[in-house]
Amino acid sequence: MAKNDFEVVTSPEDIRCNIQEYLRILDAEKDAVVIQRFASFDYWYYFSELSIFVPNKFLGYKTSASEYNPTSGNGQNGSIAKDALKDYFQLVDEEYYEDYLSELESFAKLFRRGIKKNKKNGEKIDIFEPKEKYRKILTDGIEPFSGDGIYIPRDDITIEKVIGLYSVVKEMLRSEFDKNTGIKKCQKVYGWKNSNTVSRYIDSIERLIKNKKHYASTMSVEATEYILEQIHNDFDENIFRNALYTLKGHIVYLKEKNGSTYAKPIYEKLLKKYKIEDINIQYSDLDINERDTLNNKKSSSKISQEQKPKVKQSILIKKSNQFVQNVATQKEEDLPELYVKRCMDFINEINKICTRNGKRRMFKLEVFELQRKIENLCNSENDFIVFALNLYKILRETTRYDNQNKKPPFDYMLPDEFMKNGTLTRCFWEEVNTFRGETAHIEKGKIADLFEKYLGKNNRTEPKTAEGWQRLQIGVLQQFEKTVTALFQIIETNPNCLK
Repeated sequence: MAKNDFEVVTSPEDIRCNIQEYLRILDAEKDAVVIQRFASFDYWYYFSELSIFVPNKFLGYKTSASEYNPTSGNGQNGSIAKDALKDYFQLVDEEYYEDYLSELESFAKLFRRGIKKNKKNGEKIDIFEPKEKYRKILTDGIEPFSGDGIYIPRDDITIEKVIGLYSVVKEMLRSEFDKNTGIKKCQKVYGWKNSNTVSRYIDSIERLIKNKKHYASTMSVEATEYILEQIHNDFDENIFRNALYTLKGHIVYLKEKNGSTYAKPIYEKLLKKYKIEDINIQYSDLDINERDTLNNKKSSSKISQEQKPKVKQSILIKKSNQFVQNVATQKEEDLPELYVKRCMDFINEINKICTRNGKRRMFKLEVFELQRKIENLCNSENDFIVFALNLYKILRETTRYDNQNKKPPFDYMLPDEFMKNGTLTRCFWEEVNTFRGETAHIEKGKIADLFEKYLGKNNRTEPKTAEGWQRLQIGVLQQFEKTVTALFQIIETNPNCLK
């Protein structure tokens, strides 16, 4: 066949024919040219339903197996094939790229082959997947690969999952368990699916906290901003500044590698918010071969002390969190974070029910950002004021949405049964308002009743000791757990009550 005689695909049916031919080759012709040449391809196409990766020179041309030969100079061009496929496929999400690449390597190993990771110009190879509108059209009715197929479990990176993973990293930094245990906890407790994604997130967070020069793997924009804000809240100023240094190194690294600047707006926002000057880092400053994971020894730093702020080598976790200091003296069942964790699990399930029924979330996502603020152990009146105010925000502010046609101009998403007078849920709703109102309106009569309810008969004044404030907090959290449990039961048994 003469050069340029091959025709590119022009329809989904052409692509389906190539997929079916490719599957036949994988099952029956292990020495076929296309398999022998796995290590030469710059563009790959992943079909999750069929458990296969297909090179674009095979997928993009109307070619039979006997005619296919990417080295014959007969006109099969990778860029032309990619262009022919562009209407039907899209690049995989950058956030999951490393997961796809890892599974592509595993796929090639099934045939004792390797793959290339970079093109001749140094850029990484491209991996595509079908656009959603073509996914079923291209694969329906086709039998999947009959060999040892692959599956890439995709994670929907929600703020809830990131909050859970960040808490696991802090536990790891306290040497409570190793990285493998942390990954398993993220999957079992917080709903992560892909262990590779969890591992990359853990490594990136660890590098931000432990004074590293950069991290390579991307995280979602929402996750990156949340994690940096939490580092600011949970650690001393030096560690936060060093985390910004690491973030800047990440920005420099990605810009050099693939031109991505996704994290730059977050970095600039944090500099402005905390009034910190821009950090000058060049690509040459980065140690690209540096590798580090939790529980491994630290790599030595080659950056001058003038450029990089000094920082204590110990990790100063929870500078303002009394829980770490008091954990040894607290009974496990009386730890606030255990109650809060169970309550947040219910809230997460409530939101899932809302989504499944085509309704907006009952609790805005900000609710999970307030979690840390109510799980800190209360040792004083000031601690309890912060606790009560944020519990108020969870119940009263994250459950309401603007509605300019109403007075007041918002709607509560809580069901009518929750708000019914005399119910446990409505009573707690009012109690939270009273605890919060104590700081604003000094409702002495109401607050005295609540002190007596939670602290015992004749205890009608505020606690005088740290133990007393802790007992009050635990009592309120126990009632909070009963309230969200009841709310979950209301909407689970009657989804029609959702607004």
